[in-house]
Amino acid sequence: MGTREIALSADAMSLSVDAMPLSVDAMPLSVDAMPLQVKRLVCVHRS
Repeated sequence: MGTREIALSADAMSLSVDAMPLSVDAMPLSVDAMPLQVKRLVCVHRS
């Protein structure tokens, strides 16, 4: 592996670390959205 590949993978790692708090922030939103998805499924099955 050359130094450029190492530098690129290091950049990618720091980006994913930066993105972590965002995905943690998004978790409650997806949990909030779950009942809505369930309701939609129920509506589709009933019709």
